[in-house]
Amino acid sequence: MELDTTFLEDIGLAGLDSAEQEKLLGQFREALELRISTRIVEGLSDEQLDEFENFAPDDADDDQTAEQKQEQAFVWLQRTQPDYTAVVTEEIELLKQVIMSRSDDVIAMLS
Repeated sequence: MELDTTFLEDIGLAGLDSAEQEKLLGQFREALELRISTRIVEGLSDEQLDEFENFAPDDADDDQTAEQKQEQAFVWLQRTQPDYTAVVTEEIELLKQVIMSRSDDVIAMLS
């Protein structure tokens, strides 16, 4: 599942204008990436963590190189962390629950 307008519909925030939707989706994506990364890193050995860090884009990378590193990281995660897809799904559902429980705060944040 991706964080898109369908996600906003699922959590009751589809009525926002497109600029607000994009702002929220960006913030939700950042939060989701942090949640997933935290869970994945907790399950890695020091050796695996060193290997995974090789995929992190750096400031010298152009967009294409950064995208290639992201793709390589995704493949690596699927190979070394067989539950990666389940972790992503779980974290999306947890994020949905948090947002839905605080939807008034989320809407107030936009004002």
